[in-house]
Amino acid sequence: SSRTEIPEEYQELYAELQQLGVSHLTVPTQVPDGFQIEHSELHTLLDIQVVYFTTSYSNDSDYITFDLIWDNAVSSSLFEKDKNDIELYSCNGTDYYLFSNNSQSVAAWYIDNCDYSLSTTLSFRELKEIINSVSEF
Repeated sequence: SSRTEIPEEYQELYAELQQLGVSHLTVPTQVPDGFQIEHSELHTLLDIQVVYFTTSYSNDSDYITFDLIWDNAVSSSLFEKDKNDIELYSCNGTDYYLFSNNSQSVAAWYIDNCDYSLSTTLSFRELKEIINSVSEF
């Protein structure tokens, strides 16, 4: 099987995490047609060993936001959700927690001191299609 190349928008993040000794990064490798990167931000706080990363894609009024927080010391991100239940979605050996918040569809997962989330105006079905493209590098 041919290994997928890490998408360009995640290469700087990947290099930064590797320098900090993080050996794995999981990111979506596909977003729906028509979505373009709007902006990305990478912040590394070396003194406290924390990395924050966000990238946003947009298509007219729809958007997808991918966030990552790597914390070498502790991990416990809190995600806001509305009164609807959390759905557990397992894909390729990873458990994703799907919920809605402020009319967004959100997926959150945790691997190796990294909290990941995807938030979007798209449906849960479309969010799951993005999750299905998540690959580990």
